[in-house]
Amino acid sequence: MFDIAIALFLFKRTSGLERIISQIRKLQPSKIYLIADGPRNDSESDECIKCRKFAEQLIDWNCTVRKNYATSNRGVFNNIGNGAKWVFQYEEKAIFLEDDNYPELSFFTYCKEMLDKYEGEERILWICGTNYLKQMNIQTSYVFTQHLLPCGWASWAKKFNKFYDGELKGFNDPHKMETFKNSYLNKSLYRQQLRSIERTKYLLDTNIKKSSWDFQMLFSLRANNLLGIAPANNQIINIGADSFSVHGGTSMKNKMTSRFCLVETKPLSFPLISPSKIEINEYFEKTIGDIILYPFSDRVKVFLGQIVKFVLRINKYESISEKLRERKHLLRK
Repeated sequence: MFDIAIALFLFKRTSGLERIISQIRKLQPSKIYLIADGPRNDSESDECIKCRKFAEQLIDWNCTVRKNYATSNRGVFNNIGNGAKWVFQYEEKAIFLEDDNYPELSFFTYCKEMLDKYEGEERILWICGTNYLKQMNIQTSYVFTQHLLPCGWASWAKKFNKFYDGELKGFNDPHKMETFKNSYLNKSLYRQQLRSIERTKYLLDTNIKKSSWDFQMLFSLRANNLLGIAPANNQIINIGADSFSVHGGTSMKNKMTSRFCLVETKPLSFPLISPSKIEINEYFEKTIGDIILYPFSDRVKVFLGQIVKFVLRINKYESISEKLRERKHLLRK
């Protein structure tokens, strides 16, 4: 029986759940956590209930199941970011999967070994299951990185609770902002991700929409000069590029979604081979950075969008289409 708790984040997606839980079933973990967001409107209520019941039915082995089910929609940040903190009220370490993260079986053993090996190394904040490279010619089984690789991960209660800055309070700390900036090899990627985190901060502060948990993780890593671990072979494939996706892509036709979700998985070989030093792998950092960076045409669109917002006096962190719909609605009154 697998002795590391596994947490599964749910909303209303049932397609893929059977595949994901069938992998978990092979391990027979002793503890499962189900964390489910609530409906955004009345029409989603039945779907949310159906998803929860389906997940419960699929967990058919002898184990402890803890449930944290929202009665109304709390958003991605509260469901995942704060949901992880809820798990860490009970567990010293845990593995986390979303309802569209299909794992290699080796992912779980890799996480367990990394959780045990680096528990006392404070600089390592989390273990990632994702690698966006189709092939990686290295001698080790994993690398150290500061990139955000959020599909399938594991962490420790002590370190997550200490460093995860869910409300982005570190934005008020000049030293942390300088550390964040200096962590980037690619300044275009720095500007891109800074904009994303600034927008997340604005939405958190104004309580408009709490649809991100992972940009906070990115900031927590870089602003505190921490590291994550990424596997040499991709361990998680995202099977949720559909209409149910809340903060990921909804179609593989999207360039960025295809970059992140079309990398096939491959089992890791054991025993794992460790790097000789705890330091960033420069090749991995540069190559993954190029993948995460928007294509040039998309960066131009972002720049032009900022000009349009300025001309129309729309807040730079808000959606042009949503604001135009609001104005159109007001004119009709």
